[in-house]
Amino acid sequence: MDLSNNRVTTVQKIPQPKLLTLNLSNNRIYSCEDFNGHSALVTLNLRGNKLQNCIGICNLSQLQHLDLSFNQIESLEQLKNLPHLKKLDLNTNKLAELSGLPELPSLEHLDLSNNKIASKDFLRLLADYTKLKVLIMVGTPVAEELADHFKAEVLVSVGIELRDLKTLNEEEVAEEDYQGAEAERNERAKAKREAEEEAARLAAEKAAEEAAAAAAGQEPKQEEWLINTNLTVYFMGFWGFG
Repeated sequence: MDLSNNRVTTVQKIPQPKLLTLNLSNNRIYSCEDFNGHSALVTLNLRGNKLQNCIGICNLSQLQHLDLSFNQIESLEQLKNLPHLKKLDLNTNKLAELSGLPELPSLEHLDLSNNKIASKDFLRLLADYTKLKVLIMVGTPVAEELADHFKAEVLVSVGIELRDLKTLNEEEVAEEDYQGAEAERNERAKAKREAEEEAARLAAEKAAEEAAAAAAGQEPKQEEWLINTNLTVYFMGFWGFG
């Protein structure tokens, strides 16, 4: 069913139980809240609408292709029950982070291009997509900042989990890339371990120094107390108080 390039504003329940493809691209859709899934739909195209969230885009047990590109989506938390989804297009939305990523056990192709993702720390959150073959993050701040090092950083972060990754930002991922990432990961782990050991050593030294300083500080106080006591006794004897 093709309803693209119309003035549709909301997506309602679809009465056709055998519908396989639904094209709602380039409308004015701002809500899918009343949609709540479809048992047979394989392809759903919502490209070029006004969606800010994914409420109602759920319970699509047969869906394999979902296009949400060119919307205003800020969160993916409401995407649920999409067990067979293979391709998810989120190009040009307003995603600033990857927390709340949905469970997508069959995902092979993920396009996050032209979003606001800025931190490389979020890359670790992609580790659950173990079947991922294609990852696109062109135009994101994190990809632009890392530039030529982006592929290496992704593989260092999630290369162990994403062993099926073949293409990253339209660049081929070869076995030598995985090997280089493994070497870098091991080097970072070694550097972290050494840094932790050095920090522990310095902390122990500082604790020992503080203990020694405290002990040294107590001794004069004890000597001073003895001197003062002796003087008091002396003067008491001198003045006849004894």
